[in-house]
Amino acid sequence: MRYPSEGPEGIAGNPARATLWAIVLAAAILVTIVLPAEYGIDWTGAGRVLGLASMGEGKVAAAKAALASPPARPAPEAKRQGADERYASESPRALRIDAVEVRLAANAEIEYKAVLAEGDSIVFDWDAAGVDITFDFHGEPSAGPNGMFLTFKKGSGAKSAGSLRAPFTGTHGWYWKNPTPTEVVIKLRVSGFHSDLKRM
Repeated sequence: MRYPSEGPEGIAGNPARATLWAIVLAAAILVTIVLPAEYGIDWTGAGRVLGLASMGEGKVAAAKAALASPPARPAPEAKRQGADERYASESPRALRIDAVEVRLAANAEIEYKAVLAEGDSIVFDWDAAGVDITFDFHGEPSAGPNGMFLTFKKGSGAKSAGSLRAPFTGTHGWYWKNPTPTEVVIKLRVSGFHSDLKRM
């Protein structure tokens, strides 16, 4: 007579018995190692003997502390080191907004300029009510040879809009010429950090 534990009819030869032993072994590992090490739960005392219970209690305490206090946001800096000031700048002037109507007689020409310090900006748009006129958008430095200027854009058209950051201190604006036989009214709007907007 053979006992069930012997030969092919034993544990290896009986799938149900093998499964039962695997479950028992897994439960023992869970209770004595996993629960104490991960959650600080030590029902058998084995976790304390093996030094695993204190590890699990530390993890649980750290998780509770993290949930209780959200991560602090860094305080904003007044000025970040290495900031790229090509894209952002400050001006000592208050924001100014101008809207003017410029009457341009037949075959006449005129210039309107904003006075800007180097680095200050304006946003603009002008509209000649559908009439194509000649324009030259340019700047003239206040310090430099007489008659010196820098053209930003020129051509012909009935309207234009955009922005400018002054490359130097001086006047920056438009030369317009009306090539038509009738008067044209140009509506000009300029907002920014200019100190003046005037006819030249």
